[in-house]
Amino acid sequence: RGEVVHGIEPRRFELVDGELRSRTASLRVITRTLVLDSAAPEHEIRFVKLDVSAAASVASVGILDLSRRTLYSEQRLLQAGVSLAAPVAVPSSRLSAPAADGTEAVRASSSGPLAASLPALARGAPPGGVRG
Repeated sequence: RGEVVHGIEPRRFELVDGELRSRTASLRVITRTLVLDSAAPEHEIRFVKLDVSAAASVASVGILDLSRRTLYSEQRLLQAGVSLAAPVAVPSSRLSAPAADGTEAVRASSSGPLAASLPALARGAPPGGVRG
């Protein structure tokens, strides 16, 4: 009946217009997973908060710069009251240590004086490209 139940504890989501919409909160998660460094052997799933403009860009272009964005675990996403998010597969080695509020960020892939200014581009996974 168009309902998805999944996650760290069962939550009810309904698939509406290409988004998973929570039945119990105002959370909407776009269904396109973004992948940072698809060649990495292991990824952790995190979520990135989006505004309407960023969500439209992800939907049309399939690319998002994660370099200055906050990443949320599933549990933290729900606690933070985020209303629109996208799932992101990030290599464990690229995740920063959690901040005091439990959020994370993407670490630069290189070092040096300009490393922090380089983008960390996550691209939309091809259909069937992300498997659990």
